[in-house]
Amino acid sequence: LVCILLGSEYGKRLLRQQSIQYNHNTLSLQLATVDTSLDHISNYLASFLLDENNYHGLQSGEDAPDEQRAILADFTDYLDTYTSTASLFFYIPDQDILTFQSANYDSYPERMEMRQYIRQACLSRTFPVTKPQISGWTFLRMTQKSYLIDLMEYKNVYVGAFASSEYVFEDFRDLTASTHGALILSNQDAGEDFLYGAKELDRSRCVKIPVDSARNHYRIILYIPTAYVLGAFSWFQYAILIIALVSFSFVTSMLIITCDRWFLRCFESSKQWMLSTREISTAICRSRILMMNLQS
Repeated sequence: LVCILLGSEYGKRLLRQQSIQYNHNTLSLQLATVDTSLDHISNYLASFLLDENNYHGLQSGEDAPDEQRAILADFTDYLDTYTSTASLFFYIPDQDILTFQSANYDSYPERMEMRQYIRQACLSRTFPVTKPQISGWTFLRMTQKSYLIDLMEYKNVYVGAFASSEYVFEDFRDLTASTHGALILSNQDAGEDFLYGAKELDRSRCVKIPVDSARNHYRIILYIPTAYVLGAFSWFQYAILIIALVSFSFVTSMLIITCDRWFLRCFESSKQWMLSTREISTAICRSRILMMNLQS
């Protein structure tokens, strides 16, 4: 029984580790795909920012509406060409020139909130004038929903992008459903946002599988209920336990019956021996009495 229980517990732990490793590898592969997509946007923005011909007139303080229209058209072409769900922006704080192009996945209040955030974030930053600054994608929670945001600066000119986490992590929805878990988007400051799955999940009864972005400043966390980590093995373990208990009860009953029979046999043998001994003693006594009678 002890061997069965120990073997069952070992199998449970081994299956749990394998399941966690499998889900971790799956998350890592999907996250690497997301990072590759985000890197494509970052590379486009970096190349645009470093080519000062794209905004030379605006940077010089000139009234250059043609440049603004060209920037907007360039952003639109990029979003249409790569069917991107991101929103791109160009901002010069000194002239308060903000060009913003969305992929039409965001509502008007959400776009206004983005514009307000862009102005506040760029005005609060102080970078060296001579070196381009690329922050990398990070998690940002706004009033309505969460985003991944990338911000770059060169000579007090800013470009960047917003990507709604709802669309960025769309491919994670099926994995979350198959594990009956919950997917959380988080950052280094412990802020987090629920993405998919069971929102009221009791995390204390779940396995936590965190995966950090290899090139950016965010992480995703998958919570899976312990029962679904083990899957059918939980029922199999219960079946083993029941079988073990039934077997133990059967063996114990057989031992009790065997012991009863053995004790009964011992008792009968002892009783027969005592009867035989008594008969022998009686015979000896009679013999002695007879001998004494004969002598007298």
